[in-house]
Amino acid sequence: MSYASLADEIVLYIVNLVRPRDLDNFALVNRRTYRVANQRLEERRALKRNARVMTTRFGTAYRSIGLCAIAPSYLLKQRPDLAEKYDCPPAGSAAELDYLELNGDLYWLQPQDGEISAAHVWDRGRAASQEKLNELAASAQRVGIELPLGFLNFMGSDELIQRMYLGGDYVYLGDSLVKCNPEDDDAGGGYVIRFLCDQQCCCFWALYMAPGGYHCVVQTRDDVHCWICDNDEEDGEPDENHPKPQLFEDIPIACGPLGLSLAHPNFEEWLVMKYFDGWCSATMRKEGRELTTSQTEYLDNFWPRK
Repeated sequence: MSYASLADEIVLYIVNLVRPRDLDNFALVNRRTYRVANQRLEERRALKRNARVMTTRFGTAYRSIGLCAIAPSYLLKQRPDLAEKYDCPPAGSAAELDYLELNGDLYWLQPQDGEISAAHVWDRGRAASQEKLNELAASAQRVGIELPLGFLNFMGSDELIQRMYLGGDYVYLGDSLVKCNPEDDDAGGGYVIRFLCDQQCCCFWALYMAPGGYHCVVQTRDDVHCWICDNDEEDGEPDENHPKPQLFEDIPIACGPLGLSLAHPNFEEWLVMKYFDGWCSATMRKEGRELTTSQTEYLDNFWPRK
């Protein structure tokens, strides 16, 4: 039986077995294959389109996640056994994550074994209540944006948060969305909400969302949530030297420049890299400790092999 004689259902089954990175080429086998593969192709186009738009608004991603904060060259000097396998990844590079087939359910966010898990001694923060997440989702829907499924699953689960290696950073979800001013996102009409702080509150990470289904992770040196505005709201006594808080659809508008830069154009991919970078670095710093299967697979899709 030839490939051309196969039923569409069988062709679709074959298409779903093809690695995402190879799908563009496989779809060119013939017109029918391209038609059958179109849904998966469109998903990839949407990811690329989102990355392109987010890069236009915020610039090239500045990667300060895990291993890049702990110089890979230093780690390889400590582990000659791994230096025989890997070269240092180029500065600012991102892992190739197609192999995980991310879909928002965070199945890949597995617990570490006891010995390595014990290396994390810092408080990781707490999950948000389902009531709060429902309120955020309703607020987002009201202004035509959508919270990514992976973000909702992560922020609502203490169990998943406790599986992360955050190294002193902690999960801290903002009270509400904040509407960007035009100069914050190149007039993209977007909104942000902080979800992670570093241990000294010198850097903050926020989820950015905009109409059209766009989203990314941004970082800033100043919190996107203004503590003066928050205090004014709680105390009922506005600061005369501070701009009066303005609202749009019951969502506060940023009272000053947010200073956003791109951390990653996709929340779940950012979370993957944060997770694996942290636990890989913890494992690599321990002499004689073998990388787990999932850690090795991650590095194989990120660090150049010799």
